[in-house]
Amino acid sequence: MSTPVTHDSAIAAPDHGDLDTELTADPVASLAPANTGGSRRGARRAIVVLVAVVAVAVTVLILFRSPTSSIPFAPDNPDAAGTRAVAQILERQGVKIAFVQNADDAATALTSAPGSATLVVGGDFGLTSDQVEWLAEAADEVVLFAPGDGTLEAFAPQISVNWAAATAGTLEARCRDADAIAAEEITQASPALYSSNAEAVSCFTSDDGAAMIRLGTVTALSSEAWITNEHLAEAGNAALGLRLLGTNEHVVWFVPDLIQMLGVSEADQEASHAWIMPVFLVLVGVIAVAAWWRGRRFGALIPEPLPVTVRPEEVSQGRARLYRASRDYGYAGALVRAGTLTRIASHLGVPAGTDRASLVIAICSATGRPPATVDHLCYGPPPSNADDLLRLTNELDQLFREVRQA
Repeated sequence: MSTPVTHDSAIAAPDHGDLDTELTADPVASLAPANTGGSRRGARRAIVVLVAVVAVAVTVLILFRSPTSSIPFAPDNPDAAGTRAVAQILERQGVKIAFVQNADDAATALTSAPGSATLVVGGDFGLTSDQVEWLAEAADEVVLFAPGDGTLEAFAPQISVNWAAATAGTLEARCRDADAIAAEEITQASPALYSSNAEAVSCFTSDDGAAMIRLGTVTALSSEAWITNEHLAEAGNAALGLRLLGTNEHVVWFVPDLIQMLGVSEADQEASHAWIMPVFLVLVGVIAVAAWWRGRRFGALIPEPLPVTVRPEEVSQGRARLYRASRDYGYAGALVRAGTLTRIASHLGVPAGTDRASLVIAICSATGRPPATVDHLCYGPPPSNADDLLRLTNELDQLFREVRQA
């Protein structure tokens, strides 16, 4: 490692600030804390505490999660696509709601209801004709939301759907049905239903079809969006929903789940998920052990000698290139001059503290150049652009070669 170099008034370029190019043999020694053992123990403790806090938080979230779901159209879903808002209003009005996701539970809820019951169907995934027949016989009224061809064929074969012709929008009642008249109009309505039965009452109609058709005890609605939490407060959406679903004492809210409809029991589902908590705890333990193991490597910075010797002039030139990149040509030029004068002074054996005039005379003696030329080159005005900086660098390099060859 070379000895740090301090530029005095003869070598440093004037009026360009502090050109501190000293090299520190131990640049990180001042950063080392006094108590390295305590620092390592503190880091390990902090990691263990952090992992423990995360584990406890996740466990609490799993064990004490709120009784809500994210199932679209579910009466316990508070999100935009859920129907919790209308379900809570119905419950405050005395209607008892049973949320089910398979046909057997729906049939059981309908048959066990002490009074009249309305079956709400929010999909037709996996429903067989036998299941539909059971449900239709057990329910006093059936309300179908966004039914498919299979559901309509089973519950109301004289109602058809044509999704290609439907465009969601706001529609007026335009019928004699009391519930539709009370609502006056609804938003997010898709007029995709039609029926050739003379007894069918078509409401919220357009040239494409109807958004609601009532035929006997079955009411079909081509869209469920208008009754969701996001749109319930719009126009007459709430009025229509409460009148349709609040007629009877009980509502069986059936949103078919594909897994349950395939016959997978709740016991089987619970058994399939029984490994989740043990695996989670094992993962937390592995993370804690890994953090403890790796935490032993944390601690204070250890000062080490640099593997190479960096000459002061190289530092000056490197700084000059940085300042050139930032377009600070004046400061870059000052660094180049300081670095060149440092090398020249070292080569000529000029002692520290030599004044400007003496250094210029020494250079003139070695190169034969006029004093005015040397003084202007070494202490002249700073460069103002990239071309001036390049020219100054080349001239100083030529000056140093002349001194070295002398």
